[in-house]
Order: sequence, then C-alpha cells, then structure tokens
Amino acid sequence: MNWRAYWQFYKSIVPFVLAFTLISALITSGLLWTFIIHCTLSLGFGFFGFTFFRKREYIFYFNLGLTRWHLLKISFVFNILTGVLLFLCFFILIMILFGSIHPS
Repeated sequence: MNWRAYWQFYKSIVPFVLAFTLISALITSGLLWTFIIHCTLSLGFGFFGFTFFRKREYIFYFNLGLTRWHLLKISFVFNILTGVLLFLCFFILIMILFGSIHPS
C-alpha cells in the first residue's frame, strides 16, 4: 500500500472536513454530536469539496492505481483516528477547565 499517497489525499480534504466540522459544532449542541458528524458527514463534504475544487488531481491517484473507493475507505479510517484524537483533546481540555461534567 502506498500510505504516503493516502495521507496526501487526506491532507488535501482536511480543510473541507474541518470547515464542515466547525460549522456543525456551532449548530449542534454538544461535543458528542460534533464528534459523530466529524466522523461521518464531514468526510462526505470533504470528498465533495475535493471533487469540486481539485477534480483534476484524481488523475494522480488513478495513475498510482488508487480508485475513489480506496481513497474513501482509507480516508474514513484516518478521519476516525483524527476524530478520536481531537475528541479526547477537547474532552481533557473541558475536564481541566470545568472539572466534572456531571452536575452535583
């Protein structure tokens, strides 16, 4: 597997993914829903953004033998991993700033 090509593709869609995640964080109420949206819907928005703005770059990945389906699957794994890391960082930050999240 050519992990560098997969990682390069994921870095190309991250701005679209993070933009959608930030917008959904402002709309939704809660860290859990933002995490769920980041791991699921944001990736679709990232693919849409890449296809709309950088469609010609798919040729590079096709020449490496990577299909859009392969790119989607590996990007989904990368997105889950980064989502878990971001979720844990925000959760730890909230715990440090506000203490317990359960009302006493």
